[in-house]
Amino acid sequence: MLHHPRFQGQEHPQNPGRISFTQAATNPVAFANSCYSLVHDARWAGLFDGIDIDWEFPNSCVATCDASGPNAFRNLMAAVRNRFGNELVLAAVPGGPSFIAAGGYENVSQYVDWFTVMAFDFVGSWTPFGPTAPHSALSDYAGTPIPGLNAQSTVSTYRNMGIPAEKLVLGVTFYGVGWTGVTQTAPGGSATGLADGSHGPGLEAHRVLAVTCPPTGTVGGTAYAKCGSNWWTYDTPTTLAAKAQWAKSQGLGGTAFWELSMDTADGQLVRALHANRQATIESRQGEVSSVSGGGVPSTSTITRPVGRRPAFRPSRAMRIVPLGLCEPPTRAVVVEGSPA
Repeated sequence: MLHHPRFQGQEHPQNPGRISFTQAATNPVAFANSCYSLVHDARWAGLFDGIDIDWEFPNSCVATCDASGPNAFRNLMAAVRNRFGNELVLAAVPGGPSFIAAGGYENVSQYVDWFTVMAFDFVGSWTPFGPTAPHSALSDYAGTPIPGLNAQSTVSTYRNMGIPAEKLVLGVTFYGVGWTGVTQTAPGGSATGLADGSHGPGLEAHRVLAVTCPPTGTVGGTAYAKCGSNWWTYDTPTTLAAKAQWAKSQGLGGTAFWELSMDTADGQLVRALHANRQATIESRQGEVSSVSGGGVPSTSTITRPVGRRPAFRPSRAMRIVPLGLCEPPTRAVVVEGSPA
């Protein structure tokens, strides 16, 4: 089976101030060696066939600031590729232009099998008073707050860097971003703050929003909903189908989503992606595993396009937050539609 753990680098909520990849970048070889040892740990020997690196973000400020330098990401990925050889090496990359410009993503594709483009969170908790806008727009629209802050422009930026289309996987989400104190139904309204959400302020799962706040309209290739004084932006089966079709038309490697538990019980969002997959994608049952403390794997559906390997099977992936060196997994993450 095709399995790959994700190593994610940003401030960890259980360890404030720990910015793992800033430290990892000071010794890429040591980091790569530690990751290889973890992936091939005897406790799960044979389970994984690669690694997913999610550094959020080189030379940028999120929870805190990184200043590893323009070559840090390339050096890190080169070390990981060298250590993992022919095993899968993946990388999650940002959607914001400033993050892309600072990240040093040029001349990296030779080390990576595919990149998951996080074409979402274009707006969020950092804009609590609006204007209301889609957090995962596929394209610009009349009244776009920041032109070019969308999936199409983001993918074009990476392609202009020389990254082949088939190595780019379009990232989508199964959650919504919302505000409260909103009087305007159309996008662009002001708010008094973030709406209450079960996943944190301004964050709610699609499976909840589909029932409590159905879509009011669509804009920029995604949906929005006005319910009382709350305003939410999220994808629906219809908008995800269109995004998957667009990814296919551009020759991209597929789609990826965050995350499975936020879908409806009958998997409406996964089904929409699968129904509009590339002709060479097949879907099987897979597992998502969190092995920290002996966690038990849970079952999910994974869709995968054809890639460099001859077999196309389910994917098991984990999110792992290291400090300089790779540490045991802390949370499960689903990666969908990645090349095999």
